[in-house]
Amino acid sequence: MKHAKKDFTQFVPEEKTPSEDRLVMLCDGVFAIAITLLVLDIGSSVESGNVDGTLHTLIYPIISYLVTFLILAVYWRFHRNLMQVVQRLDNGFIWLTFLFLAFIAFFPVTSRLLGNYGGHPSIVIIYTLGLSGCGFSAFALWFYATRKHRLVSPDLPASEISSHTYSLLLNPLIYCASLLLLPVVPDPPYICFSWALIGLTHRVGRFIYKHWLEKPVQELLHHEREEKKQAQPDAALPETPREHAQSSGQGAAETKRARAEEAVE
Repeated sequence: MKHAKKDFTQFVPEEKTPSEDRLVMLCDGVFAIAITLLVLDIGSSVESGNVDGTLHTLIYPIISYLVTFLILAVYWRFHRNLMQVVQRLDNGFIWLTFLFLAFIAFFPVTSRLLGNYGGHPSIVIIYTLGLSGCGFSAFALWFYATRKHRLVSPDLPASEISSHTYSLLLNPLIYCASLLLLPVVPDPPYICFSWALIGLTHRVGRFIYKHWLEKPVQELLHHEREEKKQAQPDAALPETPREHAQSSGQGAAETKRARAEEAVE
């Protein structure tokens, strides 16, 4: 995200409209409430009469809390960076934002289920599907806003848009693929640690794109722009008043010169 912030700084508008500010405030409020609700259920499984014997029951809730807190922090930063480069809003973007917030608000429920009943594969599947839905909705937000520079600056590099598009799509695909580990992992909640591969996968994907895919993609985009220019040739621009006066003056001078020559003859 630091790289994204550095790249996008020059494309951030100086002022935001009131509607954009209201949407950002709504999203920040949903994130804040969701993060706060994560901790409410931790400790409820400890019995007052047998504290030492039931402390081990906090392991799964704490792991679930830490994983979910990190995920929410990552998606909050994503949405913050996205709203910095978005220059205008439309109904499609607003409804996609509500879909994204629906998955964010659902995290306290799935996190509590994972912490208390993580030993059941069905609970892990529910948590992972909710996480994947959040990832796909984040991808939809980014894709909708940057597709043909719909809501962002036209100067935003296509290479940066493509790079972040692939990264956002890769996240939920890895979440879904991690469910294939359920039959081989002895403790279902520990498939969450396989998601640590996302950072490594991002680096590998960015390296492959920069060294092998960026040049062909840019050449393809440049070729498409050239074809559009050839298909729509520029129409001849009308003369400005100054140019018209100059051409009229030149025509009048030539007429006078021709008449003078005829008179001399």
